Amino acid sequence: NNQKPAQNKPYTEIKNETVSQSSLLTVINNNVQVKTKEDTELKEVLDKSMTVYAGTAIKTSLTGRAVVEAENGTTTAIDKNSEFTIEEAGENKSVIYLAAGSLWAKLQKVFGWR
Repeated sequence: NNQKPAQNKPYTEIKNETVSQSSLLTVINNNVQVKTKEDTELKEVLDKSMTVYAGTAIKTSLTGRAVVEAENGTTTAIDKNSEFTIEEAGENKSVIYLAAGSLWAKLQKVFGWR
């Protein structure tokens, strides 16, 4: 048998194969700011909604509120005076980070159960 044993791909190579999905950010109340991977500072969201991707930070003011709807079915409502980052957004996995404030999330699937 001249077959070579299967070799695991390096972690970075596997990670690059993951397709990042977009999410729709909708401003519910005014004063919502975003910072993408490419931005150096937070910018005011001027439109009612915008597309956001993994790496985007979202900050709401004392009166601001927003909703993030991911392609994988996850909906996250960000309350006033909150700081939230979309760490990862994929077909089967969402990773979010809440630095301050509060949020409400509706998940499509948790740990393999529906």
